[in-house]
This record gives sequence, C-alpha cells and structure tokens, in this order.
Amino acid sequence: IAAAEQNISLMGELEGALAAGQIQVHYQPKLAIAQNRIRSAEALVRWLHPQRGWISPDRFIPLAEQSGRIEGLTLHVLQTVLADLAQWRAMGMELTVAINISAKLLTSPSFNAAMRGVIEATDVPPSALIYEVTESAAIADPDAAVKALHDYRDLGIAISMDDYGTGQSALSGMPNLQRLLG
Repeated sequence: IAAAEQNISLMGELEGALAAGQIQVHYQPKLAIAQNRIRSAEALVRWLHPQRGWISPDRFIPLAEQSGRIEGLTLHVLQTVLADLAQWRAMGMELTVAINISAKLLTSPSFNAAMRGVIEATDVPPSALIYEVTESAAIADPDAAVKALHDYRDLGIAISMDDYGTGQSALSGMPNLQRLLG
C-alpha cells in the first residue's frame, strides 16, 4: 500500500514539477565516428524532486503512461528539445535529437495536434527530430498508429524503434512498419 500511495503522490506532483522546472532534459551525445563529431543526441528526461531527490525515469515514466499524463510530459520534453536545438543552431551546431514517444501517443489526436503546433511555433526544422517509438504499450489501433508514423515521416521527422525486441512486441501487429522504418 505504501508504494501505491507514493505512486499516486508522484503523479499528483507531476504537473507542478513540470511547471517548477523539476523535470529536466539531459542529452546523451551520439558520435558520428566517420566524422569524429557529435551529430546527434538522445533526450533523456530526469526528475529532480525537492524532497525525494532524483527520481528514476524507470519509475515515473510508466506511471505517467498508466495515469494518462504521458502526453503533457512528452510535450514538455519536445518543447525543451526544440528550444535547445534553436539555441544550438544559432551557434552553428547542426544536430538532430531523438525523443522517446510512447506507443500510446501515436493514435492520440490531441497529442498529434499539440505536437504539430509546438513544432510549427519554432524555426527548427522537423528533420532535426528523431522519434524513438517505445514498445511499452499495446496499440489498440495498429492501422492508425502506422498512419501517424507516416504523418511524422511526411513532416520530416525520422522514426526509429526504441527497446525493440525486449519482449513487449507492442508494434509487432503493424504490417507496414518494416517498410516505414526501412
């Protein structure tokens, strides 16, 4: 019961944590060996709680998915990434950044509309983004998910699979997925 109460408490605090800047985006650089340069990075979300310290993303991200708060968290990460990309581009650094997108969000009209609005509000081209689709959630409508992935690609956003083959297989029911990613 104590763990369940802590989880409920954490999800109740998530909105405030976003507003207070406790949810941070850190970047793991990806080196292009042939050029010996950093060409890309992966956005990693971290929560620095004022009383509990660092909260593992393995703890709060699944809770955000289960509680329906993953959309707000993902949009926060996207806004942060786009702002950072704009700054880096102004300094002459042409990078791409990978962002994890929950499979649950693929078929969310509100997420997809908000995501487009966030991207259109910046001068950063969508080609600077890579969406790493996580297999963490089963997809109720695989055809709609494939359509969303095609729409992202049409915008210029690259698509990759994150944690593919870890046994979740949430995206295995998408017959057009291999062609889309290939």
